[in-house]
Amino acid sequence: MECARRVSHIIERRRHPLGVSRTILHHDYVHRLVQNDVAIVRLASPAPLSNKIQLARIAGPNYALPDNLRVYVAGWGLTQYENLDVSDELQHTYVFIINHDLCTKRYAELGQQPDIESIIPKVTPEMMCTGILDVGGQDACSGDSGGPVLHGGDIIVGVTSWGYTCAHPLYPGVSARVPSYTQWIVETAVA
Repeated sequence: MECARRVSHIIERRRHPLGVSRTILHHDYVHRLVQNDVAIVRLASPAPLSNKIQLARIAGPNYALPDNLRVYVAGWGLTQYENLDVSDELQHTYVFIINHDLCTKRYAELGQQPDIESIIPKVTPEMMCTGILDVGGQDACSGDSGGPVLHGGDIIVGVTSWGYTCAHPLYPGVSARVPSYTQWIVETAVA
């Protein structure tokens, strides 16, 4: 999942495209395992702030992300897994942070099923899971990778990364956990 390329593509295809001067993938990014799936996208010029384009803060390294915390995911990806049309309008929905051990266990069990194990990455401590557990119906989806997971309206706590289908009741969406990358983000963004 090359989130940086997807983010660049999404930025370029919007009605008011912003040029990208540079995309910096995390130095330990592993595509096959979807590990360290974070990047910095530098714009060629500043984005014009408006009622639709606002600044967001990056969660600090000790930012608490307890189970069942209500957060929001946003993106221009698929609105339904079976439907291959992406949204022309930015979509968002609320989801909840899922217990990390439970999410890790569920994906490990999914990976043990015949003909599936090669496509299910391991959920690591640098990842967080979000969704509506045992209900489903709301989540990020294909094409949303690289988009934010927000808490409190303007604090980026996650970066949408991967999942099994979309809005699955048993298998929540998986995101890079921003507090695990705060130092890298700050150092890379100002370098």
